[in-house]
Amino acid sequence: MIEQSAHLDKVKAALEPSFLEQYELQKVLGSGAMGMVVQAYQKELHRDVAIKFIIECDSGRAELLKRFKREAQAMASMRHPNVCPLFDYGVSNGNPYLVTELLHGRPLNE
Repeated sequence: MIEQSAHLDKVKAALEPSFLEQYELQKVLGSGAMGMVVQAYQKELHRDVAIKFIIECDSGRAELLKRFKREAQAMASMRHPNVCPLFDYGVSNGNPYLVTELLHGRPLNE
């Protein structure tokens, strides 16, 4: 639990205050080498969401940012019951993010 809290604190410190006014970051759902997915609460719309962040990436950052934006554009164009809708995409303090519906259930690896 301490590790998860430290990861969450690291993400919060990397974001602009205006982002944190919109979203209350609650817990880390998963993390990888360059980013993580966080469960959050979207205050204005009173709903739980999942936010995917790219936080750390020094090498190849420009290409990664292009790929991340293409991912957002692809998600925004899809309408399918098996695909989470994209609610928002942006950059906060240099850190790109995707906001999607939060689905409850078992992890995909199960």
